[in-house]
Amino acid sequence: MYEARDARIEDRPDLKIVKPMDAVVRTLAACACGNGLWPEQSIPDTGRDP
Repeated sequence: MYEARDARIEDRPDLKIVKPMDAVVRTLAACACGNGLWPEQSIPDTGRDP
């Protein structure tokens, strides 16, 4: 979340295993539950339209 009503999905560089205990996990599906959105209430609203 960058600011109120601005949660983004971004492309990131490919992960690399660096240490012996590292793991790369592929996510096939995801969603945000209500508890994951609580931090948005503390982000100042810039007045942008949703």
